[in-house]
Amino acid sequence: KVPGYTLVETHIHEGATVCSFEKETSLSPEEAKAAMSEAFAAVESWLNEQGAIIGHVKGYIKAHGPSYTVSTVGAGTNTGEYEGSRASVGFASIVFGPDEETMKDKVTEEFARLK
Repeated sequence: KVPGYTLVETHIHEGATVCSFEKETSLSPEEAKAAMSEAFAAVESWLNEQGAIIGHVKGYIKAHGPSYTVSTVGAGTNTGEYEGSRASVGFASIVFGPDEETMKDKVTEEFARLK
């Protein structure tokens, strides 16, 4: 269990490191979108610096309010927005390179900005 997170899961599947989490945020939707984008960009940059092969890395902010989605396959990001008011945050990744513990530590460090 990681403080501040509802769920953090990491495991190896067919040689890939799978990492996911869920957490509630007290940030406003606009603050959450900004923090999510910053954290996501930091994780993407770190993975590229590690020489990781990115199967997918996805993040979302979903209803209790506006939803904001972010995804990449390693060459830029795609985003989407939906109307609403409060948010839960989620993240899921499948990458080849970093081990489970290193990936979990980096993801939870970067997404700590979503308080």
